[in-house]
This record gives sequence, C-alpha cells and structure tokens, in this order.
Amino acid sequence: MAESNKNLYFVVLLALLTALATLFAIIAGLYALPKVIDSHIDKAINNTEFIRKIASHVRPYMIIDSKGSVLVDDGAMQYLQRPPLIKHDAEDENRYNIVLTPKNFLAHPPLIEMMRPFVGYTKSERGSGLDWHYESYIGISVGEEIEPEPVPKFRIEIIR
Repeated sequence: MAESNKNLYFVVLLALLTALATLFAIIAGLYALPKVIDSHIDKAINNTEFIRKIASHVRPYMIIDSKGSVLVDDGAMQYLQRPPLIKHDAEDENRYNIVLTPKNFLAHPPLIEMMRPFVGYTKSERGSGLDWHYESYIGISVGEEIEPEPVPKFRIEIIR
C-alpha cells in the first residue's frame, strides 16, 4: 500500500508540475505575443517603401517646371489623365496658365505653389468637364540666392 501511495503522490506531483509548466507557458506567451506583434508592426511601418506608398495616397504631389516636364511624381499622376498643360502668357512674362485634368471628379482644386526662389499667387477656377484652370503670377523673392536663369517650378498637391 505504501508503494501505491508513493506512485499516487508521484502521479499527482507530475500532473501538478505539468499544469504549472503549462500555466507558465501560457502566461509567458500572452506576455510575449504583444511584443512580437509590435515589433512586426514597427518593422512594417518604418519600411521606406511602405511610408512612400502611404504618403502617395494621403498627400499625393508632383513637381513640374514651367515647360511642363514632371520632375518629381509622388503619387499625383495616378489622379491625372495627363501631365499638366502649362502655357506661358505672351503678354506678361510673369504669368503662367496651367490646366489640370483629373481622371475623376475633384471637389477641391489641387493646390499649386511656386517653389523658391519664386513667389506669387495662383488663382484657380473650374474649367469645362473635370478640368481645373490656374493663373499663376510669379516674381523672384528678394534676398534669395538664385542661379543665373532660374526655371520656375510648381508643386502640385492633389486634395481628395
């Protein structure tokens, strides 16, 4: 009988240790799981490609020069049917007319700003169909160091 009590105590002790080890493993897993998930999320959101993809959908923009060449496209072209049309006003050398044709209806006009060393204003109005027409008047900012013949550049930001 003493032998069977020893075996019973051994079985109970083994079951208790197994239950404690299992409980410890579950608690450790529950503690470690959020840290593992957080590290995967941090790795994903700090990825340069991921950041560029998100930025291009949140605040897509492009930079063009006065000849209509696209210098930088950070997601804006996916919303336009074609690159912006730019016409230099023959009567006034400081005035540019810009036409943007979006693929879909835009309730708000895309923002157009002149890049340094230029300053000025831009007036927008809705054109025919989906077009947005802009009239930009530019001048050179006082006190800026500029290249001998600077080419005006425009930053266009799509507002959705």
